[in-house]
Amino acid sequence: FIDDEQDGKDTSRHVKGFISCNNTEYGIALHVSPSQIDVFIDDEFQSWLQVHQYGPDAISELVSSASSCDDIFQQLLSLIKKGTMATSITMNPTSTILPSSAIVPIAKELESIGWDHITNINATFSSFNLVCTDSHGENHVCCVKLNASYPTSSPSCSVALPIPFDIKWTHGSSLLDIYSLFRTAVSSCEILWNDMREVYAKLRVLDPATFEHSSTQLRLALHSSVSLHAILDPSTPRHRPQLQFLGPDQHVDSILETCSTYEWDTSLSLFCNLTGICGTSLISTSESTMQQADGENLLCGVCYSYTLEGKIPTEMCTNIPCSRRFHTTCLVEWLRCLPESRQSFNTLYGTCPYCESNITVEVSPISST
Repeated sequence: FIDDEQDGKDTSRHVKGFISCNNTEYGIALHVSPSQIDVFIDDEFQSWLQVHQYGPDAISELVSSASSCDDIFQQLLSLIKKGTMATSITMNPTSTILPSSAIVPIAKELESIGWDHITNINATFSSFNLVCTDSHGENHVCCVKLNASYPTSSPSCSVALPIPFDIKWTHGSSLLDIYSLFRTAVSSCEILWNDMREVYAKLRVLDPATFEHSSTQLRLALHSSVSLHAILDPSTPRHRPQLQFLGPDQHVDSILETCSTYEWDTSLSLFCNLTGICGTSLISTSESTMQQADGENLLCGVCYSYTLEGKIPTEMCTNIPCSRRFHTTCLVEWLRCLPESRQSFNTLYGTCPYCESNITVEVSPISST
């Protein structure tokens, strides 16, 4: 509230009151005369100004630009809110407190990069993100953290790229050098990413389920309960990757025959070369639901997922019409629940959960104590 008192002997005016912010009240008094406005603040407000490193002229500069008493109170309230918000960020225990002398040089370095390429900068300038856009229009982020000894010591950077991002920090290195290195790294991955985007758009990918910029591996679904695991080298993305086919032997063997004679063409995309090897065995995203259901046979027949704790279904029913796949742990738990299952040494014998044909699985030996 504001309490006005009028002095009857002259035209001066006294205005007293307080500003409340974050459950704290700051007392303020104004002495208004025709020639000037004097501001008096209580000890609480004085202490707040010192903690937030406002100079002795902060209040007088604010008053000189105000047009009325109400304007002064509004500007003081804005000052308190802004300072309190900045402090809540600065006092974050995860933030590094840089020397005040380092703030201005860091700001100039960031300005040389361009403020439109920087996001999530904190109040201490010790943490921020560098952003660059690839030719596909997707943004890539380099998270940068500075320590108290910057620029003597190297910043720490984290990126989601399929290649190592190593910084060679020397005397004279700058944040602009990091950004240039980051842009070069992103550019070097473009061929790999474009090829992987094409694969995700045209083929049934089991794992990772969605395109990931940091991934260099793919698991593709093929017909006849076969899957393909491809490991790519991001430094030579158009070269032949490591290929591993999993599935019934008679179906895998026919694909391997084609694979052994196929000449990989580095001028073609990953999709084109895989099509040359696998042909119509690949399950495309344009196929009907009934045709894509063939790929569902690659999921675990117990938990109905593809990956479980980072592992894929490697156990398979040997009955060809069934050929259902299972995670080892899922099949072991299933068989141990069946009263007719039996174990001999490290092999568990039972029946397939789907076709009830005989099925076996190796179990981990129990260590003796």
